[in-house]
Amino acid sequence: MGCCASSKVQDVGDLRDVECLQRTPAAAREASAVLGRSFAGTETTPPELAFEWCSGGKWESPARGREALAWIMRYLVEESFAAGQKGAIVACRGAGGEVVGVACLMIYRGKPVDGPCLFPAAFARTGFPKGAAATYTNTDKNKRLLALTKASERLHKAHAPGPHVYVRAVAVDPGSQGRGVGGKLMRAAVAIADRERLPCFLETCGPRNPDIYARYGFAVAGREEMRTKAGDACEHPYIGMVRPAAVNQA
Repeated sequence: MGCCASSKVQDVGDLRDVECLQRTPAAAREASAVLGRSFAGTETTPPELAFEWCSGGKWESPARGREALAWIMRYLVEESFAAGQKGAIVACRGAGGEVVGVACLMIYRGKPVDGPCLFPAAFARTGFPKGAAATYTNTDKNKRLLALTKASERLHKAHAPGPHVYVRAVAVDPGSQGRGVGGKLMRAAVAIADRERLPCFLETCGPRNPDIYARYGFAVAGREEMRTKAGDACEHPYIGMVRPAAVNQA
């Protein structure tokens, strides 16, 4: 079987109100929309600082932020789906059955190298970026996004060189924030890692976030400056955090 052939989803055990999504076009659209709304922020909820910095400053509006981030968020979702048993989209649903929280995971049980079919499969489902998303994702012109990408690559290589669960993104719909959804997603992510006896790795940005992830066993492993070759730098470093593998008590 190829690296993208499996349609099985990860098991989150007996955790309540959490599931791993099966890939359908509708599920991919819904999950990526939650990511976009969360990362872009609203008039009352803050955006993700690193991705907003990559826009050139403050978003013109939350809607503009969502438009710019649409392609990246859809690609993250499709890549986790395309990875089969090496990926997972963990989700929480609201009272009406809608997805209100999403975590994108990659599960590296061996050397953290993606299979050759992963990018083509994810890209085929995502398509080419358009409009504001095309401008935002063009790293030939958007040097800030290139700086973010390079910082991410350095942190990942330095602090998660072996088998691990990569928590690529965690997002809660702005209307559902403050209700424990993020905690449910993080507990599901670390439960998957513990079942596999793997450490976890994630990246974040901003002064408050490390304390949030520390609640789930993560500790700061390193920081990388996001700076373009022209010297344009983000005031906040990109932060890599690691949670050790669970110890087998048997």
